[in-house]
Amino acid sequence: MGARRAAWGSAWFVWLLASSAAAQDGRAVVGPWSGPSASALQSSVARALREEGGWSVVTDAELQTAADAQQLGPDAPEVAAEAGALVVISGETHRAGRGFTMTLRVVEAPGGITLAAELFTASSIAALRTDVRRHVWERMRPALEQSLARRRLELESRVAERAVVETAPPPADDDHAPSPLVVSAGAAVFSRDLSYSDDAFDALRPYWLPAGGALRAAVRWYPGAHVTGGMAAHVGLDAAFGGALGVRSRQRDGTRFPTDSLEFRVGADVRIPVDPIEFGVGLAFGMHTFTLAPSESGIEAPVPDVEYQFVRPSLRLRADLPAALFVETAVGARVLTGSGALTGAAWFPRGSGVGIDFGAWLGWMSDLGVGVRAGFEWQRYFFSMNTAAGDPYRVGGASDQYLSGSADLVVRLR
Repeated sequence: MGARRAAWGSAWFVWLLASSAAAQDGRAVVGPWSGPSASALQSSVARALREEGGWSVVTDAELQTAADAQQLGPDAPEVAAEAGALVVISGETHRAGRGFTMTLRVVEAPGGITLAAELFTASSIAALRTDVRRHVWERMRPALEQSLARRRLELESRVAERAVVETAPPPADDDHAPSPLVVSAGAAVFSRDLSYSDDAFDALRPYWLPAGGALRAAVRWYPGAHVTGGMAAHVGLDAAFGGALGVRSRQRDGTRFPTDSLEFRVGADVRIPVDPIEFGVGLAFGMHTFTLAPSESGIEAPVPDVEYQFVRPSLRLRADLPAALFVETAVGARVLTGSGALTGAAWFPRGSGVGIDFGAWLGWMSDLGVGVRAGFEWQRYFFSMNTAAGDPYRVGGASDQYLSGSADLVVRLR
């Protein structure tokens, strides 16, 4: 779009200069003139310009309009240039003994440089007029053609310079241009470890899932980057979603419980590029669940379901490395606003907790903006149960930890 606009701009400028050149090619001011038969001699010169040279002559009205615009006298070279003339041709007629002379001068506008000074002599004023009528174009022609060639060369140079400027592509570094969209999708293998501390009656069993599979996807979208490279290009939306795939929990006695886990978050991200590093500051709302359904025989799992609802302020960093490699890290705090059954009446009604997460990845990105990455992630929730007499269970605290290794396909829109 920008290249097309630049091409149209260049074409318009070329047309404008061509029009200007056409208006100024072969255009002259004839006058002032003084001495005997001045008016007739001036008319002869003007006629020779038009009929033999194909030049046009600036009219008195045009000259006066230009003089008013410049606030100068009509004889000033700047006024002639304002009227579109290349040169000013003036003449002086004198009696010389028994004959007459006419000095004709060709002066460049607006520089005021004298291009030619021609002397005509004759024995009478009639003979002088005849000589001027027959030979004035021939004697003026070299100076006029010199002025015309100089002006055309100047205009062509300006057209060429403008064309280079307008059509040259703007400097760009696609590797570091603001990307409007970053999408990742992949799979992870994760484990879960739920344990209790200070269990007064040793009534609760810890829960451990050695390995489970999950699919997940994430997107960061910066709408402003579609139209600008300024600050608006670095404020965007951040969303992520993931879920366990075919997981079953098993007790020591062999009882199996269908297990589901789901996590999602959505929020805002502000990136701060400091080449070759990109920092990010985010704030999101999210939920992380882990539930065990009853076994096929209807036995309830001895593990509380969790539904962590949280506000997550976060920091992240991405750094580009040689060979198209990159590293990413992210850390977030999870301010819990709910924990599901874990802090419900049946388990720990006075419990409260907080969470934290951390991730690190190493990746490779192609010139097409498609790449891969692999890494590990850690999530942990800490609880103080604040149990008292009459509560279902008496423990001091609990921790719920998740470890995962992941591999993702990453797309960065250019």
